Amino acid sequence: MKILCFIDNLGSGGAQRRFTNLAVLFRKAGHQISFLTYSEGDFFKKTLDEAEIPVTKISVPSKVFKFLQIIRFLRNFDGDVVISVMESPNALACLAKIKSTGWKLITTESSSREQTFQSFKRKVANRLERRADAKICNSERARGMWLRHYPDYADKLKVIYNPVSLTGYGQKRSSEEQEVVRLLVAASYQPIKNVVGVIEAVHTLPEAVRKKLRIDWYGRKEAIRGDDQTYRNADKKIIDYGLEKTIHLHSETPFIYERMAEADAVALFSKAEGLPNVICEGMCLGKPIVMSCVSDYRVIVNGNGILCDPQEVPSMAEALMKIAGTSEEERRIMGQKSKEMAQCLFDPAVIRDQWLAVMENEMR
Repeated sequence: MKILCFIDNLGSGGAQRRFTNLAVLFRKAGHQISFLTYSEGDFFKKTLDEAEIPVTKISVPSKVFKFLQIIRFLRNFDGDVVISVMESPNALACLAKIKSTGWKLITTESSSREQTFQSFKRKVANRLERRADAKICNSERARGMWLRHYPDYADKLKVIYNPVSLTGYGQKRSSEEQEVVRLLVAASYQPIKNVVGVIEAVHTLPEAVRKKLRIDWYGRKEAIRGDDQTYRNADKKIIDYGLEKTIHLHSETPFIYERMAEADAVALFSKAEGLPNVICEGMCLGKPIVMSCVSDYRVIVNGNGILCDPQEVPSMAEALMKIAGTSEEERRIMGQKSKEMAQCLFDPAVIRDQWLAVMENEMR
């Protein structure tokens, strides 16, 4: 099949990671895959280049002319399937589909936020999705939200989890750090990811617990281009509370899997998520999970970690206290459970075949 993946950019976000991984899987399976983007961000460009997956970027200063060029490009696409990723690409692809009959359109959902269904703008865009041949959600929660708001889309809605396969990342810890539980968070610095809430939770912990805990947060500092206010607020609050020895804020890194392997547990405290890549990847690496009650948390955390309410500072503080109080053996058992679950839920070959089955079914 000839497949085009249409996404806003190739920055370090979760959706970009998910579809970069999928594209490589499609390419290895013998399919012709390419990308179309239109905004800044090239974090995953190197990965696609190494896999010999071409990327077309439409760069026009005027937003109107840029969108017109995108629609023209999509209408002229001579392949089999267009996969659109994120809200704006979904809407543009649906507009392009109005006068295009040569390819099938699969839109996607990666956020599962109620805001997706509330504004007039979003309601108009969501109604355009009747042009899509299928819509892939990466969690049952997201599918349930779409089904509740648009029951007439029931036949279009499918759920496919994220593919994850990580090997060769051994844990390395220095002897002086053995008494400290290292928690890794990988999320951009934006309000919905809840970095300020985590800082408040750490601030409420007894000093003895804080001394047993180290949180390393990795992510893109700008929530949107030019806006790093959340990061700066978080950094200031850490200094104001004197938490510099407990919470460490880092930029995004291409070595995130190495950093995960060095951690004792992987965490996410977001207020809303689709299927969080960092949690799936942490499980694949055999790590205990600390996770807010978002997405398909009932499936993801079951004997392999600790849950918390992202809206409640005491709940997050309790989760942090619990993970800080675990023994090395308890973490080993939880980590083994994570790995076993990941092998069942996120197997790349299974996920790839689920996607291909949807595409082949729509092409009949």
